[in-house]
Amino acid sequence: MTDLQKIISKAYENLPIEKRAKPWTFVNHGVDLLKNEDELNCYLVAYGKMHEEKIHSALSTLTNLKEIVKNKYQIIDWGCGQALATLCFLDFIKGSLDNNKPQSITLIEPSNSAISKAEKYIQSITQNNKNQLIEKRLDDVNLSDIEITEPITINFFSNILDIESVNLAKLTDLIKNNLKGEQYFICVGPMNATSTRIDTFAKLLNCTDEKLIGKENGKLKTTRGTIKLLVFKIKGKEIEIIKSIYYPPMPKNNNIMHILDKKLNAINSNNLNSLDKIMEYYKLVVELEQLKEPAVDDYNYYTYEINENNDFVIDLESNPNFLNIFNINRNSAITRWPKDLNITLEIGIEEKNIRF
Repeated sequence: MTDLQKIISKAYENLPIEKRAKPWTFVNHGVDLLKNEDELNCYLVAYGKMHEEKIHSALSTLTNLKEIVKNKYQIIDWGCGQALATLCFLDFIKGSLDNNKPQSITLIEPSNSAISKAEKYIQSITQNNKNQLIEKRLDDVNLSDIEITEPITINFFSNILDIESVNLAKLTDLIKNNLKGEQYFICVGPMNATSTRIDTFAKLLNCTDEKLIGKENGKLKTTRGTIKLLVFKIKGKEIEIIKSIYYPPMPKNNNIMHILDKKLNAINSNNLNSLDKIMEYYKLVVELEQLKEPAVDDYNYYTYEINENNDFVIDLESNPNFLNIFNINRNSAITRWPKDLNITLEIGIEEKNIRF
């Protein structure tokens, strides 16, 4: 069990029984600032293991990490919360990477409760009091807050760049004025309507699409959460993209209410009968759900039956082409990022074929 997993287990034990089943509902799905012990523990239980899988996935792209941590280095954890990214990193370098801990760790977080807990967790693992606490929002951070004192800096941006209140232009200007030595950027987040902000962040640091080495899309294996990550290095003015794994971009206008209004205005309900209105409603619901998913590249067709239990039954082996794709997708030895199975149904109602 990793140190983070031990922390998560303890957080679960400290939660009231009524909050253990659905801890995410008590922290507004991780969006709000965490203000008290219960909220801190709810967040850890709800999202801790997902953070661990994301950060370990990102770190695994750094094939030279062992060489990096042989040197003197420091960590800056931007919007750190309870420092889950840094804790994951400290777990990751144990053992095979000689456990060479950073010279210093800078934690940036506006929540006093969260940053205090972060300091406590890190000190319990590193036995090092050289942690600098910056109790600020990212937009309020100054150059003097993030002094570079080591030849290598590892910057963590974990589940922070997708937050729209963060001014990416101001943030990247600050970073550009602080590019000393060799700097690594570990950027991870969920696939949601604002996930393209990670790409925007990289472009503002002069990382162009043409320089991206690899693109993939899929979901986390263990926690089944979504992931978007970008790892790159800047040394002086040189930029090296190490790995880019992300979903296809969401619609350019990320204001979901604007998208909803546009979809609704496109429907002329005056010429629809009651059944057509019902069908249009369900089609709209499906379209809105699909906005959160990767684009569908191809369709594989099956006939289906409805058994005595009203279950939809399909025979996968009746389509050898898709069966092969399906088996490859679920084979962890071949597929690192398994893709979702999206099912579309075609239903005949009153001589109309309607696809959902």
